[in-house]
Amino acid sequence: MAASIAANCQLFLMSPNPWSQLRHDLCTPVNALIGYAELLLEEWAESENISGITELKEIRHLSQQLLETINRLIGPEQEGWRSIASQLHKATRSPLNTIQDDCQRLLNIAPANFTTDLQWILRAVDQFRDRLDALETGQSDEEISKTLVDGAAIATLVPQSSPTQGQILVVDDQPQNCDLLRQHLLRQHYTVDIALSGQSALNQIAQGDYDLILLDVMMPGIDGYQVLHRLKAHVQWQHIPVIMISALDEIESVVQCIEQGAEDYLPKPFNPVLLWARIDACLEKKRLRDQELAYQAERTELLEQLAAENQRLNELNGLLKTEKERSERLLLNILPAAIAEQLKQEQQLIAEQFDAVTILFADLVNFTQVAQTLHPKELVNLLNQIFSMFDRLAEQHGLEKIKTIGDAYMVVSGVPVPQPDHAVRIAEMALAMQTEIQQFRQPNGQPFALRIGINSGPVVAGVIGLNRFIYDLWGDTVNVASRMESQGREGDTQVTETTYQLLQQQYDFEPRGTIEIKGREAMPTYWLRGRKSCLS
Repeated sequence: MAASIAANCQLFLMSPNPWSQLRHDLCTPVNALIGYAELLLEEWAESENISGITELKEIRHLSQQLLETINRLIGPEQEGWRSIASQLHKATRSPLNTIQDDCQRLLNIAPANFTTDLQWILRAVDQFRDRLDALETGQSDEEISKTLVDGAAIATLVPQSSPTQGQILVVDDQPQNCDLLRQHLLRQHYTVDIALSGQSALNQIAQGDYDLILLDVMMPGIDGYQVLHRLKAHVQWQHIPVIMISALDEIESVVQCIEQGAEDYLPKPFNPVLLWARIDACLEKKRLRDQELAYQAERTELLEQLAAENQRLNELNGLLKTEKERSERLLLNILPAAIAEQLKQEQQLIAEQFDAVTILFADLVNFTQVAQTLHPKELVNLLNQIFSMFDRLAEQHGLEKIKTIGDAYMVVSGVPVPQPDHAVRIAEMALAMQTEIQQFRQPNGQPFALRIGINSGPVVAGVIGLNRFIYDLWGDTVNVASRMESQGREGDTQVTETTYQLLQQQYDFEPRGTIEIKGREAMPTYWLRGRKSCLS
């Protein structure tokens, strides 16, 4: 026996990576145990048969322990070859016996459609034991395979027709692995073909039209690496996605497969959820590529048409954008920004009540007489300069210009956006207007003078007009502000009692006394003189 082990050891150590090969050979039947146990648990649960669940869970648990034992005893830097066989026999004898007993009990109670999968579990147990025996006897892999691949096993691998989501080729030299994958795939409505060798796979690929290949790495003869290399070197096959599935989990194997063009690499035992996700991703990629090749000419023509149409639309959009910007600029020239935005939202009627605003009316004194001496262009140019200066001051103080009437100018604070300091803003506007008007001269060389009136209170604001919009204010506050201007004095700013009460703490005033206002009772008014000295 010692001579036999020594001879087998010598042959084994001649392989490129002997420990990986040994671990692969022993893990293959254990992965089958785990896979069939999980498949049966899923199907058993669907049948609502409680009896037998405990045994299946025990088979899965013990199989996972076997996998851990193999990985622990056969590491990447394993030493002490002589003791491996005896250690494995000792560590696996009890769990293998328990798995076999559980499986025999299940065969006695299982429905007929579960019998085949349970027999596969027993075959996997026998295969594991045979491989352990082969370590001691020197029996070859071919001799072991002959005891496993019988006629009944091959019969279960005949592809079954069903509504398909894709044509998949499973390539693995182990029949139980092929059957396990086939069952999973058929449950997901894939069409499945089986190849038990690398050469058989190449022959079937040459005759079939596959959407995906699940390829084992370690196979006798032409192995998975060689099959993958030939696929990716063939112009008609190189675009078929390939997922490598193997008990080998070394990073070198993963890297080699990916570098040769594999889409993915999954170690055994595979996670079904992860496998379906990878399969779906690969098939989707394959479908997209097939569609791209089939409709490439049509797509090119469509893209050319779209490019021409896009160019035309871009030109139209450019014209529309230019016109829209022009329209918005015109709208903003006659309406406040907030009101213009409401109009763009197609609001039919714009009318609001504002309880606290301050209104200013300003009039150019004696401008009617001056206008009679000026050429029309000179007249319009002069008014444009003066009112443009007023516009800049209104923008500077955050006010809203309402309109100009002849040589009169109307501005408001607190509309359309309420402002707590509305009166202060108008007071600053009035002082600035009285100062800036001094730079404009009449034909006789004298500076122009302003008559300004201010009042505070509630107003109604809104947009009127059909073809030509105007934003205006209505109410007694507006009328009184106008009377403050018309009944004011050249070069002065007259304010009402209401405005005076809002500003008296910050500005100096001179009482004018009580004056008669058309349509109103007599009221006290004040002349605005400037900021209080401590605030200026």
